[in-house]
Amino acid sequence: MVDKNEIEIVRGDLGVFACFGESTRLLSKGPAIWGFALVCFTYIAAASTVPFASLAAGVFMGGIHLGFTRLMDGRKVEAATGFEGFSHFGQLLLANLIQAGIAFVVVMPFYCLFTTLFVVAVDSLQGPQGAAISVTFLMGILVAGILALLVQVFTVFNYVLVVDRGLSAWGATVVSFRGVKKNLVSVILLELACGLVLVVATLLCCLPLFVAMPWVIGAQTAAYATIFPREGLAEVFD
Repeated sequence: MVDKNEIEIVRGDLGVFACFGESTRLLSKGPAIWGFALVCFTYIAAASTVPFASLAAGVFMGGIHLGFTRLMDGRKVEAATGFEGFSHFGQLLLANLIQAGIAFVVVMPFYCLFTTLFVVAVDSLQGPQGAAISVTFLMGILVAGILALLVQVFTVFNYVLVVDRGLSAWGATVVSFRGVKKNLVSVILLELACGLVLVVATLLCCLPLFVAMPWVIGAQTAAYATIFPREGLAEVFD
């Protein structure tokens, strides 16, 4: 496997519109990505009803990232290209587990604490003390949500680092953290935009979500290409 210390990291000139514009351009060059995205979307929808099955969703996400990096390299992409992500099955699955594990460790203490406060407040919700505890509980939920978002932000490049650079799951997590730390504000803005796109698509039902998911992953891959430049990817926004 590639040494995580060999990956170049730069402070990239990221822009939300530039990333989504690059994603649109790449999708127009490789429409076959939609085919694999449909398979990915179908699996995620089905896995939501099976305990722990959703943990393998990262393997499919890695396949979509792989398709985008191939397009950036000027290579042909077919729907079957996405399945090449399965050659990294173990590391992609582990990367998903690491992401979920970090989120659990970071968020769960706050969730338990403020849920306990809410239960304590139930008997006195009519009084000022109960109201204060209820407000504290709501603030705790907000803090937990922000922490969960930060975990997502700092691990956003896990999958693409595994499939494109051949890093181990833990190595990809470390490198993703370093890259995001160097471009924190830009990546947060991009992830907020990605979240907004997915929320709007969800509210408009499944078909727009199927369309939005590859667009979002393409934008994330474009950001990756800027933060972690290599030959073939360094000039992605030129």
